[in-house]
Amino acid sequence: MINRVTSSPTTWGPGQWLNSPQDISGRQISTLVRYVLVVTCVCAIGCLYLWQTSTMAEIGRQTSALETEAARLEAETSFLMGQLAQWYSPAYIDQRSQELGLTHKIEPVYVKIQPAAMAETQAAETASLAQRLVGVLPALGPLGESIGLPRAPHDR
Repeated sequence: MINRVTSSPTTWGPGQWLNSPQDISGRQISTLVRYVLVVTCVCAIGCLYLWQTSTMAEIGRQTSALETEAARLEAETSFLMGQLAQWYSPAYIDQRSQELGLTHKIEPVYVKIQPAAMAETQAAETASLAQRLVGVLPALGPLGESIGLPRAPHDR
């Protein structure tokens, strides 16, 4: 073979550009910058993780407080509904009105009115009972005449 004096061809491969002598100071700076960027990104991600975790914990505490408040309000609502049912019951109203002296308990009086063919005595008893209950017998018109009740004085 013939020996030729030639320079060997430069082969470029991965990572060989870092070995060039003219970039020694630039190489050290770029490596330092890379490390600083990596550490900064890791710290930023860690801070975001801590912020997100504390926010989730705070939301969890607020949720449990709202659930407790909702349960308390549901219990209070059911208690108040029971109290309203008691207050609107007729027995409680009667008892309370008697305690306050507003009224006395009056038993209702039912009057059975017979058809137009009833006797005169029954008509007179019914009229007197109606006058006692109402005080003044209102004009009943044809209904009153059909059962034998006298008409009011202003209708004569």
